[in-house]
Amino acid sequence: MNILIVDDEPLGRQRLRKLLEDSPHEILGDAEDGQGALTAIQRLLPDVVLLDIQMPDMTGLEVAARLGQLDLDPPPALIFCTAHDEHALEAFRVQALDYLLKPVRQSDLLTALDRVKQMNRAQLHQLQSPSITHLQARTHKGMVRVPVEDIRFFKADQKYVSLVYSLGEVVIDEPLKELESRLEPMFMRTHRGYLVNGQYVEAVERDEGSHFLKIKGIDERIPVSRRHWPNIKQWLKQMS
Repeated sequence: MNILIVDDEPLGRQRLRKLLEDSPHEILGDAEDGQGALTAIQRLLPDVVLLDIQMPDMTGLEVAARLGQLDLDPPPALIFCTAHDEHALEAFRVQALDYLLKPVRQSDLLTALDRVKQMNRAQLHQLQSPSITHLQARTHKGMVRVPVEDIRFFKADQKYVSLVYSLGEVVIDEPLKELESRLEPMFMRTHRGYLVNGQYVEAVERDEGSHFLKIKGIDERIPVSRRHWPNIKQWLKQMS
């Protein structure tokens, strides 16, 4: 199989190359950041991407989310190779095939690659191109699954992001930036702290030169920044 290595640390890329040098797999190249990874994936069309998570500018999770927006058939299988075990849940939400902790062991890496090899083209396409139907959220009773179509909007308050839906407001463990990349064009950023579901926008209100969105069944008005207003105006026309 053809492999692309993505890691911002030269020693990390070198170690993965070393682990694979006696294997039947071919390394097509490597990238040191997220944008370089997306460019290389489109140019080289690898079967598998060995992907670090903590990288400057764009994380590996954001790279995975953006892959769903590219016209790749099928997209590459993703195997995360990271020193941080706390991102495992997010990794599998973006349909990673495996999650390996550094220092990666050769046996674990080869086992993960064998799993990819055993999957046919249709299985890989289904794995990497899911429709996002639910999100996990935290409540005082534990974790709940919230249907995406039931979410009115997301809002960021300091270090927390919450979502508002038909049953109330709950906290979610994903940043707005990542949610935006995964849920466009159904959801749109109206402000640095808000991401809104277009199907629930009832009206646009103007107050002292500022724009706000009225959401069906919700008292809170959603602010629209001057920066985002042109895009929101066009987006609402397309949604109507």
